[in-house]
Order: sequence, then C-alpha cells, then structure tokens
Amino acid sequence: MTGKSTKILRLAAIFVLMAVPFALNAQKYDIDEVLDTLILEGDTVKVTRAYLDGVTTKNKKLINDYSMLGVQAGAGVSLGYFNPSFEQDMRFSKPNIAVVFTHYCKMFGYMPYFGWQAGLFYTEQGYKFKKEEESGYLGSVMDANEASIKTVDASLLSHFHIDFWKMKLMVNAGLYAGYRMSIERFGPYVADSLKHSFHPKDKRFDYGAKGSIGLGFCFDPIEIHLMANYMHSFNELYQPDFYSHYYYRYAYPINISVTLGIHVQLSRRNGKTNKVLKAEARDYYEKNYKQYDIENSDDWRSPSSGRQ
Repeated sequence: MTGKSTKILRLAAIFVLMAVPFALNAQKYDIDEVLDTLILEGDTVKVTRAYLDGVTTKNKKLINDYSMLGVQAGAGVSLGYFNPSFEQDMRFSKPNIAVVFTHYCKMFGYMPYFGWQAGLFYTEQGYKFKKEEESGYLGSVMDANEASIKTVDASLLSHFHIDFWKMKLMVNAGLYAGYRMSIERFGPYVADSLKHSFHPKDKRFDYGAKGSIGLGFCFDPIEIHLMANYMHSFNELYQPDFYSHYYYRYAYPINISVTLGIHVQLSRRNGKTNKVLKAEARDYYEKNYKQYDIENSDDWRSPSSGRQ
C-alpha cells in the first residue's frame, strides 16, 4: 500500500470516528461498546480513551401510544353561580372519587403530546349562603341556607401533556353529563318533606364543562397524578320560573377540587412495544427471506445464500 493511499484511508477513518457521536444520537448505546481501535488492512488507527470519554450520546425516549387505568380521590369546595346573587361561603365538599381511562396518542403520527380521558365520577355539589354585611340578609333556596347534592357523571376530556425526566405536566378539558342522586338541605325553616328530597321543580340531570391541570410522577408501570380540577354545570339546580313566571332565578353549581390518582399503564410508556418488534421482524423477513422459496429450497435459512 502506497503512502498516499494510507493517508487517504487514515483520513477516511478519522472522518468515520468523528461521525460516531452523530450516529449514536437518539440511540441507546453503552460507550464501552465502541472499539478502541480501527484496523484498515494492516494499518491501525488508534483511538484514545480521552476521545471516547468526550463522546456524548443522547438517549431520547419517545413516548408511545399507550393506555392507563386508574382511580383518583380528593376533596374540594363547592359553591354556585346565582342570579340574582347571594353572599356565599365556599362549602367544603368530600369525597370526590373517580375511575378513569386515559389513552395517549400522537397527533399527525409524530407529536406525542395528546390523548383523551374518559371517566366515571362521584362528586358533591352544593352551596352555602352567608349574611350580607350591610343588610344582614341571609339568602335561601326553598328556605334552605345550605345544601349538599351528591352526583354521578361521565366525562370525556381532551388531554395534553409534556413529559420531562420522570414527570409530566398535564392539562385536561372537556364535557360531562351526570345525574343528581340525592340532596340534603340545611336551615331552621326547611320543610321536613324537603330536607332529604328533591322538589318537583328541581332539575336532576346535569351537564357542563370540566378542566384540570396537574403533575404526574412516572414510576413505570405506575403513575401518580396530582390534579387541580374545575367543574361548572350548564344546567340549573331548579327551573328558573320556580318563584315567578315573570322574574327568573338561575343557579349553576361550581365545584373546585384537588385529587390524587394512581394509574396503571396497560402498555409500555416508552421503548419498543410488541407491535414495533413484530413490525421490525416482518420488515427483516421481507428484506432478507421473502425472495427465497421456503417450501422448495433447502438453503433459505441463510440470507447470504441464494439459488444455484
């Protein structure tokens, strides 16, 4: 080998070694797997350990399309939007319990920040009036100054998340539909027949909007989610013309809560799934073995062998 050829080979080898960090980018490799030497037809190009120590690689874990099933529980406060308005206190409400199913998916096939969530929720709505400072007037609905309403609802929420380290930032928004199961009214003038019963003018069905924001802690295959939730009903507590056919009254429940949830991943959050591995195996077969007639050839087992 001439001296000129040797120099060209050495330059080519150095170029290849300089490209190593870029070839390893976004792949999971152990740096110890990189060879210390590169042999070129009798010539040896030495690679120093200092150079290898300076090679940095990134292990970027893409988020798969995966699903979770979980439970969450918490407590919060409830109040109402009343028109005409009354002075209110926030009423402590508990418990808020839910079973939720979450599916993460990519938008346009490559943006792994989206998903949807469906759940069944048990919550407490209600209100609590307080005396007005100037007049001393205490509001009431059907002579009740306070009420607790137990509800169940099903919701469908769009989901947005950003993953970092072993955490994720999450935002949910969507709609719900539910049913007001029971009511308990408080006040010195509440009729006995209404203390634990709905009035014919009360509305039992419920629907509205939900939203939440929170943090998730990922310990695959378990995730712990801490969420702040907002729920606003679009259906009144009672028919607006209950008191008068000329002067309508409106009352919309609002619930604000904090919940802690435990979710189990039903498939891999990141890494190669069984579906991906099967697709890779199928592609490998298509490229290396499909050209051979397996039934009539004895040498189909080796991709390097062919028909004689």
